[in-house]
Amino acid sequence: MIRTLRGLAHKYFSDEEAVILFLILVTGTVFVIWFGAMLAPAIASLIVAFILQGLVTKLNKLGEKAWKKTRSRVAKAVEEFKGGKVEFR
Repeated sequence: MIRTLRGLAHKYFSDEEAVILFLILVTGTVFVIWFGAMLAPAIASLIVAFILQGLVTKLNKLGEKAWKKTRSRVAKAVEEFKGGKVEFR
């Protein structure tokens, strides 16, 4: 049994790059488990940013002129919301 384990360890961990990869994976896993609660908002923000990248690309293709129209509509909606003209049902 010990020879088998020793043989497996020698086979897979004789290369120093494999040992370094193993240590990096173990360290990363422990880090994510240990700081998972603090990392959750950061990971979620990365996912949302990745999802919104398509919208950003489309808006860039529209150009500045179309963006000014959209920006003015959003600004007008925000002003109506601030002024209390918008009712929620």
